[in-house]
Amino acid sequence: MKLRLANFQDVKVLNRLHFNLNLHRHQLQPTNFQGKSMGEEWVEEKINDASTDYIVLELEGQIKGMALIKIVEAYSIPGSLRYKYLQIEDFMVDSDLDLEQYGRILFNGVRAYGKELRLNHIQLNELANDHQKIEFFNQQKLKPVQQTLKCMM
Repeated sequence: MKLRLANFQDVKVLNRLHFNLNLHRHQLQPTNFQGKSMGEEWVEEKINDASTDYIVLELEGQIKGMALIKIVEAYSIPGSLRYKYLQIEDFMVDSDLDLEQYGRILFNGVRAYGKELRLNHIQLNELANDHQKIEFFNQQKLKPVQQTLKCMM
């Protein structure tokens, strides 16, 4: 098992993982997510983007998990000091693997990546009704700091 940064040879597999993640999101919130493929071109754009990276989890030569991460620079309050943090855009471990075990390995890789770059913190958005992932991220010491509320017009 190993963690590494993705490259262009991984595009098809990453696209499949995004598709599976979008299907999962569609099942949880069908009005907000269509459950479609992002497309290989979209994945290639993310690999090309200097502010984003994929950390992939490889088992026996096959990619079984991915974290799409982005370095974000922001101000704590307008006019104050700038800081950089790591935004987890997407986090996916194949459903045939134990999220607790393999997700923790992948998350620890994300954390190590952020520490190496001396980033301030890790941040992510998760679906309110994805109880398994919320519990997993709580175990990784991520805590809610804000809620997004939404209603249809």
